[in-house]
Amino acid sequence: RSGSRTDNELVVVYFTRLVLLIHGASLFSTLFWKDWPKSVEECLAMAASILVINDDQSILELFHLILESEGYEVSSSLVVYEDVKDVEQLNPALIILDVRIGYHAEGLLLLQKLKMYPPTKNIPVILCTAALSEMREQEETLRQKKIPVLYKPFDMDELLKLVHQILPAPSLDQLEPL
Repeated sequence: RSGSRTDNELVVVYFTRLVLLIHGASLFSTLFWKDWPKSVEECLAMAASILVINDDQSILELFHLILESEGYEVSSSLVVYEDVKDVEQLNPALIILDVRIGYHAEGLLLLQKLKMYPPTKNIPVILCTAALSEMREQEETLRQKKIPVLYKPFDMDELLKLVHQILPAPSLDQLEPL
């Protein structure tokens, strides 16, 4: 990636902030950064959270590897959440959802529930599927609803492009010195 230097610098900046926060260097934060996190939890929460739901453990591990290396916090599930309130509790910034879980299109059912439930209706979703023919029929409707589809097998760059369109990758430019 061409921006890896910036990403590495960002990791150093957040790590430095966390270390200084742990050692109580609030004067440093006052001098150098606005919006300094007030707690370790707040500092760690700066990473956007992505929920990945897929019934293939190896795919989940791949998502973890790719997305965590980009600085995102990743939660995953091998099964579809029956109750959308469980998703609400996780409060993800993005959901990557397999259309077919098991032998059914349970992912589409969950998508419908998420979009009908007010606390989760605005959470962006990327559908991930190998069911090309089924999804091609619904592609225009999904596009109108701004729900991108990532077809398996997917390229890592394709995945990151979609994720970055929804959750722009953090950069040092977003850190404002006083």
